[in-house]
Amino acid sequence: SATLLANSSFCLPLLEHVEVRASLMLEARAYAHHYERYGTSFADLEAARDALRGQVADYRGLEDRAPPVELLSRLSFSPPEKGARPPPAPP
Repeated sequence: SATLLANSSFCLPLLEHVEVRASLMLEARAYAHHYERYGTSFADLEAARDALRGQVADYRGLEDRAPPVELLSRLSFSPPEKGARPPPAPP
């Protein structure tokens, strides 16, 4: 089995959409009273929005790098031969 982790800007359009919507709602104080009623302050909501903006900025930074798909296309994986034993575990 193999596991591949890749960080890409694929989710950026969705995050940008959520950030715009959240900012507009926060500016209008929409639903803020519901959060405040249960102990989340308006400052907490602003901090969450700012954290989301930071994530959006980080993902925008990934757009300047080579996409993982291009890197993966250079790799070659072949299945193990039939009956081959797995390599020994490191000590």
